[in-house]
Amino acid sequence: MGRHCGRAGPKLLAEFTKFQRAVLGWKQETFASFAGVSLSTIERVERGEKVRNESLDKIAETIGYKPCEDCGTTPHILYTALSDEVTSFNFGAR
Repeated sequence: MGRHCGRAGPKLLAEFTKFQRAVLGWKQETFASFAGVSLSTIERVERGEKVRNESLDKIAETIGYKPCEDCGTTPHILYTALSDEVTSFNFGAR
């Protein structure tokens, strides 16, 4: 089995989505347009509310993440993205 399959909590997904949007310099409306979801979907994700898995797929793909290779399901897509981001930081290194 490859990468750990799990679910990121809604608050972590919310913060990660906001962070990625800020890095890209996109307003919520721009992100929604590129992802092919409604503005209210982006707003719900960023508030940590539940959205459909299909919407999470679109959001994840828009910021460059693919479905989990082990299970292929949506809840794991952003978790994998989060895992990659967190493990890429070297906290406390100088």
